[in-house]
Parts: sequence; structure tokens; C-alpha cells
Amino acid sequence: MPTKAQVATWDRLMVPLSRVADPVLGYSLGKSILAVWQKH
Repeated sequence: MPTKAQVATWDRLMVPLSRVADPVLGYSLGKSILAVWQKH
């Protein structure tokens, strides 16, 4: 589960950026993130 800080960062950075980029790029890109965690 993402932390509150991670969600806030996403909301502050990615959402405004995508609002500008989506119309310019013709709504052709997704917004999914893939992450791989490894326990050491």
C-alpha cells in the first residue's frame, strides 16, 4: 500500500502534469506505475 506521502506526491506532481500532457498527446498514454520491491 502506498504511504500518504506517496499519494500526496502523485496528486501534487503527476495529476497536474497529466492534465496538461493528455490533450497535447491525444490521450494516448496511460498512467500506470509498475514497481518491484525486493526484501534484503
